[in-house]
Amino acid sequence: PITGIIKIPSIVPRNQPLMIKGLPDTQNSLYITDIRGVVVVYAKQYANGWIPGNLASGMYFYQLVYRDHKGKLQRMTGKIFITD
Repeated sequence: PITGIIKIPSIVPRNQPLMIKGLPDTQNSLYITDIRGVVVVYAKQYANGWIPGNLASGMYFYQLVYRDHKGKLQRMTGKIFITD
Protein backbone atom coordinates (compact mmCIF):
# COMPACT_ATOMS: atom_id res chain seq x y z
CA PRO A 1 0.00 0.00 0.00
CA ILE A 2 0.98 3.60 -0.57
CA THR A 3 1.26 5.64 2.62
CA GLY A 4 2.55 9.00 3.74
CA ILE A 5 1.65 12.16 5.58
CA ILE A 6 3.12 15.58 5.08
CA LYS A 7 2.36 19.06 6.32
CA ILE A 8 2.74 21.93 3.87
CA PRO A 9 1.52 25.51 3.93
CA SER A 10 -2.18 25.63 3.17
CA ILE A 11 -1.78 29.05 1.53
CA VAL A 12 0.58 29.55 -1.40
CA PRO A 13 0.96 33.09 -2.81
CA ARG A 14 0.97 33.06 -6.62
CA ASN A 15 4.49 34.47 -6.91
CA GLN A 16 6.15 32.24 -4.30
CA PRO A 17 7.30 28.62 -4.71
CA LEU A 18 5.57 25.69 -3.08
CA MET A 19 8.14 24.29 -0.65
CA ILE A 20 7.56 20.86 0.88
CA LYS A 21 9.54 20.22 4.06
CA GLY A 22 11.09 16.78 4.28
CA LEU A 23 10.84 16.15 0.55
CA PRO A 24 13.12 13.17 -0.15
CA ASP A 25 16.06 13.63 -2.49
CA THR A 26 14.62 11.19 -5.03
CA GLN A 27 12.56 11.38 -8.20
CA ASN A 28 9.12 12.71 -7.34
CA SER A 29 5.90 13.09 -9.32
CA LEU A 30 3.59 15.97 -8.40
CA TYR A 31 -0.06 16.13 -9.46
CA ILE A 32 -2.24 19.15 -8.71
CA THR A 33 -5.97 18.92 -9.39
CA ASP A 34 -8.74 21.49 -9.28
CA ILE A 35 -11.92 21.01 -7.22
CA ARG A 36 -13.49 19.01 -10.08
CA GLY A 37 -10.60 16.51 -10.02
CA VAL A 38 -9.05 17.71 -13.28
CA VAL A 39 -5.22 17.53 -13.27
CA VAL A 40 -4.00 21.08 -13.89
CA VAL A 41 -0.30 20.50 -13.13
CA TYR A 42 1.82 17.40 -13.60
CA ALA A 43 5.53 17.50 -12.82
CA LYS A 44 7.30 14.19 -13.48
CA GLN A 45 10.56 15.16 -11.80
CA TYR A 46 9.33 17.56 -9.14
CA ALA A 47 11.82 19.41 -6.99
CA ASN A 48 10.88 22.01 -4.41
CA GLY A 49 10.21 25.30 -6.10
CA TRP A 50 7.04 24.99 -8.22
CA ILE A 51 5.41 28.41 -8.61
CA PRO A 52 1.62 28.59 -9.18
CA GLY A 53 2.07 31.08 -12.03
CA ASN A 54 -1.12 31.53 -14.06
CA LEU A 55 -3.42 29.17 -12.11
CA ALA A 56 -6.55 30.92 -10.90
CA SER A 57 -6.77 31.74 -7.20
CA GLY A 58 -8.60 29.10 -5.22
CA MET A 59 -8.48 25.64 -3.69
CA TYR A 60 -6.47 22.83 -5.26
CA PHE A 61 -5.44 19.38 -4.16
CA TYR A 62 -1.96 17.89 -4.50
CA GLN A 63 -0.54 14.39 -4.61
CA LEU A 64 3.19 13.77 -4.44
CA VAL A 65 4.35 10.25 -5.31
CA TYR A 66 7.90 9.06 -4.62
CA ARG A 67 10.01 6.10 -3.51
CA ASP A 68 11.58 6.32 -0.07
CA HIS A 69 15.17 5.32 0.71
CA LYS A 70 14.04 1.68 1.02
CA GLY A 71 12.41 1.77 -2.42
CA LYS A 72 8.87 1.72 -1.02
CA LEU A 73 6.31 3.78 -2.94
CA GLN A 74 5.00 6.68 -0.85
CA ARG A 75 2.22 9.21 -1.43
CA MET A 76 1.64 12.58 0.20
CA THR A 77 -1.65 14.40 -0.30
CA GLY A 78 -3.29 17.61 0.84
CA LYS A 79 -4.90 20.92 -0.05
CA ILE A 80 -3.36 24.10 -1.40
CA PHE A 81 -5.07 27.47 -1.45
CA ILE A 82 -3.50 29.75 -4.06
CA THR A 83 -3.78 33.48 -3.44
CA ASP A 84 -2.96 36.55 -5.53
